[in-house]
Amino acid sequence: MFQRLKNIKITSDKVIWILIMLFAMISVLAVFSTSTYRANANGVSKITYFFEQMQNVGLGLATLLLCYFIPLKVYRRLSIPIYILSVVLLVLALVNGQTVNGANRGLVICGHVIQVLEFAKIGLIFYLAKALETWGDDIHNLKDFCFRLLFPIALTCVCVIPNSASTVALLGLLARLTMFFLGIDFKYLA
Repeated sequence: MFQRLKNIKITSDKVIWILIMLFAMISVLAVFSTSTYRANANGVSKITYFFEQMQNVGLGLATLLLCYFIPLKVYRRLSIPIYILSVVLLVLALVNGQTVNGANRGLVICGHVIQVLEFAKIGLIFYLAKALETWGDDIHNLKDFCFRLLFPIALTCVCVIPNSASTVALLGLLARLTMFFLGIDFKYLA
């Protein structure tokens, strides 16, 4: 088994992996340095929160590696269903969501609160990648731009805005940057 693991090669951009590791270390340090109040209030050591964050970072890195080894054709095939599922989950959260800090941001599934806003970010990015790959060169007028790109972005943002205006701003920025870097005409982005 270890021989097979030894032969696995990660061939992507090393700068991205360095940034991932840097952000992971920053998150651990940030949680450790800011957990004093929470640790004192709960009567536990700061080390408890440090190890909890290390566990979360480890789980995140393991998930990232797992997703790295999934072939791109799987992502291409699942992009539209994931987008549709994310919109359905957003609507469910609006109608019957778990209230956290005064907003319906999550759904209770199997006893756990699932943050559907995070799933919506992934769903929208997947949709944009698929749409721009499929129709990127065929968007020559405002009708095509609105139907193929703007309407799905707007639908996601309309479902998110009652619960998190900052997430809508982030989604809008991500969508614009993605379209800009993939060559969508600037007059449509304006």
